[in-house]
Amino acid sequence: TPTYEVAKQLNRVISPYLPAKYQINSTDELLQIIRATRPQGIITSLDVESLFTNVPVLPTIDIICETVYKDPTAAPPIEANLLKKLLIVCTTECPFFHVDGTMYLQTDGVSMGSPLGVTRVNFYMT
Repeated sequence: TPTYEVAKQLNRVISPYLPAKYQINSTDELLQIIRATRPQGIITSLDVESLFTNVPVLPTIDIICETVYKDPTAAPPIEANLLKKLLIVCTTECPFFHVDGTMYLQTDGVSMGSPLGVTRVNFYMT
């Protein structure tokens, strides 16, 4: 897509601000936590059905901007209004082609394969 490289750069800008409190990045990390804490009871995992397509675009962009600019002394070197506009362009104004040649425009949810996909979902879920 035309915005792929921009989305990659935006992902690099916003990823450091992702709250890691509720995030486990790998199976090894989960195993380390279990071994260190020896939890009692049952460990469960939750899966959200159709998560990527059900993440609302504009509320998630608001969450990202609020989180990234919460501490003005640690804000990234990009103005808040520009970051917001670029996130909107990369998620709602980016056409893509189907294998049959039809052009589509994703208007809500997270595009599969977007560099921003997983990061946006993680911001939304935290």
